[in-house]
Amino acid sequence: MTLQDLDSALRSVCPATYELAAPAGAARAVVWHCYGASHLLADDCTVVDVPKVQIDILYQQLDDSLAENVKEALRGLHLPCEVQDDSYDDEYALRRCILQLEVY
Repeated sequence: MTLQDLDSALRSVCPATYELAAPAGAARAVVWHCYGASHLLADDCTVVDVPKVQIDILYQQLDDSLAENVKEALRGLHLPCEVQDDSYDDEYALRRCILQLEVY
């Protein structure tokens, strides 16, 4: 899987998907960015860099299903994710669910 595949999958869940940052005033959006890489050693001793990705899901309503829809899409792609936080964020003045995963 490539980062472009991840972006496409996220856009299928939320058309307001952005890399790095959402535009000012966005009230419901998905933002993703790479923040490093893990390294896998294949059977033939080839080393593969696996991008680490953080996904920020921004929403206003407590009953919004955006975060669950994103997690479901990631499960469908066999990309396990870890929820780092899901709470109100003063910086965005929105609820923010933070997921971290590796794209391989």
